[in-house]
Amino acid sequence: MRNGASVGLVISDGSLLCILAVLAGFKKIYVLEPESAARRVIEQIVAANRLKEKIILLPMTADQLTKTDISENLDVVFGEPFFLSSLAPWHDLYFWYGARKVMSMFDNPNIEVYPGSSCVKAIAVELKDLWKIKAPLENVEGFNVQVFDKLIESCRVEDEESEAEPHSMWEYPCRALSDVFHVLNFNFISAIPDQKQESVGNVEFTRQGCCNAVIFWMDYVLDENIAMSTGLSRKELELSSDGYVKNWVKFCKQGVFFIHEPLDVDTASKNSKLKYNVTFEPNNGSLTIQCNVVRTI
Repeated sequence: MRNGASVGLVISDGSLLCILAVLAGFKKIYVLEPESAARRVIEQIVAANRLKEKIILLPMTADQLTKTDISENLDVVFGEPFFLSSLAPWHDLYFWYGARKVMSMFDNPNIEVYPGSSCVKAIAVELKDLWKIKAPLENVEGFNVQVFDKLIESCRVEDEESEAEPHSMWEYPCRALSDVFHVLNFNFISAIPDQKQESVGNVEFTRQGCCNAVIFWMDYVLDENIAMSTGLSRKELELSSDGYVKNWVKFCKQGVFFIHEPLDVDTASKNSKLKYNVTFEPNNGSLTIQCNVVRTI
């Protein structure tokens, strides 16, 4: 940043980064804020801090932005990133799409982007209670309801079997059965790929239990020293004495992929592994996920 000379653009919903940026020395900040309620609040804060000349709010999304909306050359595009329409953690990859559009619109490859990259991380777990929302009922108060179970199973669409559901994991106890592992990396400085990105691998179990889910989240990297996670509140995994995860982030939801056929895993005999296949679809920014526990002997 050139103190007092740099011009920035904020791509995030309901963000106060513009205030911090101006206080840090930016000459001017443009803010994309399509939500009228959030825009009203930010306008009041801007006015109270006498920053109207330095902060310009634009009532639009990155898709709607044109070059005539910004009268100066941009130096920096940044965001939290957070968007009200996001459900799963990777839906906030919209920031990447918005940043790339701005860079191409201004035809300036030297525009800096923060965060500059992100990655998908995951961990295999044993859910204490949440798995029950996917489990068959079988018998209720002495009544056999297996016909109902079969009906529900037949109504599941194929897409559901390859998606992770958004849940706030701090509300649902789970035991970690593996270490945290990297799945996919995204470089926001680079162009969005034309082809699908696929990550396939096997993960060793480090604790024994019944593997019934895999939890996915996003980490955003600002620089080599600063990163923000939508999964863990600290860099390292924190566990209780009996293996329950203690440091889930509370301000956003994680993606929960339910294992279709849960299996007990035994770390002593090393007779099983978690197999995963995750595909990033660049045409719509979605992740297709397949995870299962496989016996190795």
